Amino acid sequence: MQPDEKGTQKDLIFYRIETAQSDIKAAEILLNAKEFRGANNRAYYGIYHAISAIHALDGNAYKRHKDALANFNKNYIKTEIFPRKLGRKIVEAEEIRHASDYDDFYIVSVEEVKNQLETAKTVLYQVKEYLKEKTGDLKSMISVLKLGIKKGEAFHIEITGEDEDEACRTLEKMLKEKP
Repeated sequence: MQPDEKGTQKDLIFYRIETAQSDIKAAEILLNAKEFRGANNRAYYGIYHAISAIHALDGNAYKRHKDALANFNKNYIKTEIFPRKLGRKIVEAEEIRHASDYDDFYIVSVEEVKNQLETAKTVLYQVKEYLKEKTGDLKSMISVLKLGIKKGEAFHIEITGEDEDEACRTLEKMLKEKP
């Protein structure tokens, strides 16, 4: 979304989730290309954008990463909406990203990047589940399915036809029936 564009709160939330997904995909590409510093950076930004989606749900925005992370920790980790272990991993991911980006002689290992990516995927998954629960929005459920993150299964869903509402009701019914 460009600064002069107008959208709803949900538009902003979904934009930030899509950005997080894109960051994580870029991290995977960079990892495969053995560009470990870049992969660490993109994995961290996947985490940051997922957290920013949560802040958008609350109507909050932060200019500094430090503030976004601190408020997420205060409002979601300390209250145990998200697990404390995840909070520690997010802090570690930010430290690794910072060192990877700014320390001249920081040596990045493959294992570190893989852990960073795993943290990013976990954060994204948990944020999406939380958003799905809080918004009750079918669009977020479809997004989870498209990613293939839900229960490790890959899905491709396409809603076509003139009556999108009917298609959404059908899809919602299918999701509820799925074990």
